[in-house]
Amino acid sequence: PSSGGGGGLRGLLLASPSPKSNNKTNNAATTTPATTTTTTSTTATATSTDAATLKELRKLRRHVLQLHSDLESAEREIDAQRRELDRAASRMERDRSRHKQEKESAEASHAAEVAALRASHDR
Repeated sequence: PSSGGGGGLRGLLLASPSPKSNNKTNNAATTTPATTTTTTSTTATATSTDAATLKELRKLRRHVLQLHSDLESAEREIDAQRRELDRAASRMERDRSRHKQEKESAEASHAAEVAALRASHDR
């Protein structure tokens, strides 16, 4: 499902020559039973190693995909929290502004009442 990952490694592993075709001394002497056993054993080991490597690559690819999924989930959560914080900041700003207006209004009305009381007291 992913476009990156281990695809290049798989191609590299499949393109590398096998130990059997590289070992010219074993190929020349394949008539003896000991050499044939060694060549078969080497080929089996190489196949086993390739299978183990491919298995490890698949395991790593699954792990990378899981990490990618977890990262996207964490990013969505962070975005949701950011939106929530933005809404809270807007609410706080509105409340602060409203409180400031109420305070100014209360101070003006208090000053008017004090002035009215002083005027009535001076008479």
